[in-house]
Amino acid sequence: MRRKYAPFIAAAALVIAIIIFAFSYSYSQKQNENKIKDATDYSTTEFTTSDFDGERSLLCENKEGNYQLYYYPETEKVLLVHGELEREFNWGWSVKIHIPEMAYYDVDDDGEKELLLRVAASTATDDVINSKPYAVFNLFVIEVVETDGVEELAAFMAGANTWRDPFKDAIKVEITQLKDSKKFIQVAMNNADVGISYDDIGLTNNKYTYYAGAYRDNKNRYYTLDTWNFNSGIYTFDEENEKMVLDISIIVQYEEEEFREYLGNIHCDITFSNGKFHLTPNTIVFVPMTPKIVTDPRERASQDWSVKLTNSAGAPSSSSKEINWIENQFNMNTYRSDTTLDFSALNSKIKCVDSIEISESGIIMTAKSGYTFSERVVENGTYTVTIEGDDGSSQQIDNTVTVKTDASGRSILTMNFDKTYDREDLKTLRIKFGV
Repeated sequence: MRRKYAPFIAAAALVIAIIIFAFSYSYSQKQNENKIKDATDYSTTEFTTSDFDGERSLLCENKEGNYQLYYYPETEKVLLVHGELEREFNWGWSVKIHIPEMAYYDVDDDGEKELLLRVAASTATDDVINSKPYAVFNLFVIEVVETDGVEELAAFMAGANTWRDPFKDAIKVEITQLKDSKKFIQVAMNNADVGISYDDIGLTNNKYTYYAGAYRDNKNRYYTLDTWNFNSGIYTFDEENEKMVLDISIIVQYEEEEFREYLGNIHCDITFSNGKFHLTPNTIVFVPMTPKIVTDPRERASQDWSVKLTNSAGAPSSSSKEINWIENQFNMNTYRSDTTLDFSALNSKIKCVDSIEISESGIIMTAKSGYTFSERVVENGTYTVTIEGDDGSSQQIDNTVTVKTDASGRSILTMNFDKTYDREDLKTLRIKFGV
């Protein structure tokens, strides 16, 4: 675009102006994963002889807009060329971290495209992000401007931290952990002047709320959320939709071992107009990292239900009376409310179980007389209850597991779910207890 500007054309750090805050529930997880991958990519530039003409190396170019970016090894300067116009940058150290990236979009809806540059601003090392260095980026919008009849290349920058104070001033973000199931970390967002309320188990009815899974150790214990903070602002290009995007990474710290973890990103689109960057309305959402995706705990069973499976086979002859291995898959669609089955042909020590009651909230197993469920398995955390999908996916839904003895002396194993489920949601249920 061509426009008259006052002589302040120098590349100024511009604060993101937050004008409207709204949310959208639709955002591609695949796009987010690609952004994270790009953001954590750390590379050292290697110039090939084909890029080097004896004086300078071509870093990148955009042929549609006729922009070229060159690096001069002797001076460690970077030169942006657009026809007869040139602009020099002190990015010699930056291009050794990450080669700048170009895009060419209409970011201000004026019908003309602008050049976008994504340039490494620094590097950081954080153990919670792949345990390796990653690049922090600045984002530049390049425009041809005219002052007193002279055309120049103007560069407007959204820096790595320009979003922080405006975002905090305009947006309220509260991150909590549910009381009845530590599996769920709850991310609630709203306008800064809107209160966010919670019920007695910590669930909020706030409209703009998202969930991620807490860290689970190798003994199936969920860690306890202590604190959280904003980390880096990751600028990238959404090439499919031709726009600029910002992902603000969220780091949580747990009480156990002061362990820190990368939970996910607050995502928003950004636009540019009148020399300033703005958050795009209806785009602010939280997207968890892929391993942290969980179902919404507010989506609960519509009614109470239960299915009781009674083992018609007698107790097997075994010298060991400890039940330390149960593994079986149940197709919930094939059972009536009460069903009698013969467990004798099944693998594992499920043969030693007298009955299994599956309900909206969990599984209760009663051992045959004289047999006991292994408390050692519970202590070691070697158990899972999963919903197996037709596509090969597996969703772990167990929350707590206990072994007790009832009034008649029978050993009882209780495997509570992370929330309540409708019967049709479980479909194929796989139970593992022990190894």
